[in-house]
Amino acid sequence: ILCVKSGETLVVSAASGAVGSVVAQLAKLKGCHVIGVAGGKAKCDYVVKELGADACIDYKQFKSGDKVAQIAD
Repeated sequence: ILCVKSGETLVVSAASGAVGSVVAQLAKLKGCHVIGVAGGKAKCDYVVKELGADACIDYKQFKSGDKVAQIAD
């Protein structure tokens, strides 16, 4: 279902939603570095604290592409 390898970085859009949250959790189980994207601090807190993502970008605060490059380095 999820074709990623351990150690890869995966960016998950709508990470706090139904599909995104499952993708984020499956990727973490496979050993990936997961960066979620969600709208608002509360949603990003949920993505990191409850779903286990390594980081989350609040798209209402940052330009996602800039922040992804910063986090992934």
